[in-house]
Amino acid sequence: MKKKRRRTRRATDEELLPYMDYLHGDVVDNKFEVACFYEYATESAFLREAARLWAQKKYSCEKIVKGSVIWQCPSFPQKRWNQLSPRERANILLWFLPSQLQPLRVIDVWLLDGMGILDRLKTMAAEVMESKKLRKPHRKVYPIIEDPIFDARFHQRKVRVAWVHVLFTLDFGKTKKQLLQEFDQWLQLRENRARLDAHRQNPTGKTGAFKDRLKDLAAWRLYRELGCEDALAFAQKNRKRDKDGRLRPFYNAGREQSKKIPPNQAPLYSEESGFPKAKARALAYGMELIPWAFGKSAEDADRLQNEAPKDRRNARKQARKISKSSF
Repeated sequence: MKKKRRRTRRATDEELLPYMDYLHGDVVDNKFEVACFYEYATESAFLREAARLWAQKKYSCEKIVKGSVIWQCPSFPQKRWNQLSPRERANILLWFLPSQLQPLRVIDVWLLDGMGILDRLKTMAAEVMESKKLRKPHRKVYPIIEDPIFDARFHQRKVRVAWVHVLFTLDFGKTKKQLLQEFDQWLQLRENRARLDAHRQNPTGKTGAFKDRLKDLAAWRLYRELGCEDALAFAQKNRKRDKDGRLRPFYNAGREQSKKIPPNQAPLYSEESGFPKAKARALAYGMELIPWAFGKSAEDADRLQNEAPKDRRNARKQARKISKSSF
């Protein structure tokens, strides 16, 4: 007997409206890279399940994995990046390479405990006390713990992560200038100069590429929920306007539309094939961005390859090109 296909609930207009931001290239705080990572993470069944377990207190600190800062967000995956509260976005942004100067990072105590840093400090102190009891000669031991260096990928940038956990004692009776000079002197110590030289990197961003991938994901989601005709009608009906009330073009509209139609009047796509192409690019990018969390997307990609092999191959090439150009 043939099994009945399970019917899924159609998303409401209220749930779909936030995707219009990405179709127009808008991110509330201009953090395009992190918004892209967050949105693609919501497509991962693995991370959605991790978020559910975390909310039910079934995920311990010992099981922290890459991406945990995303699925520990209370609004993940129900809300879009632009809908998160400023506090929620700030908590996530702490874990990504900043594009602008940020305050010196201070890691939460619970995370330091989960990483074993507090236990290691206690062990160091116990070893020093044992040496003193035995009257053994010993050098001064400071509360500095250097983590092993590892390579990580932060939203299409490959970086070397070299964390050094240091417990400072600051005298806030001093002036800001004095404290800055003291910290600079600490950085000038031989061991710290060696660390700076060994791990110097040049973080650069590709804002346009992230806008493209957010648009692809938004278009795919509309198509998945509404189908071609309704998705085009929804995008046209809810097209955003500029401050003077004029209709805005969709992001990069000129690249996909006929020049005969003004960009601010052109539909999202001129034909249905635009949606499967957007889906192919989005899946390829998702697997490049978070390969360990996109098992379901990998299955979808294989099916899509049979439907549109040429588009799929081009999408993979484009994703690899983006990835390589970002290193």
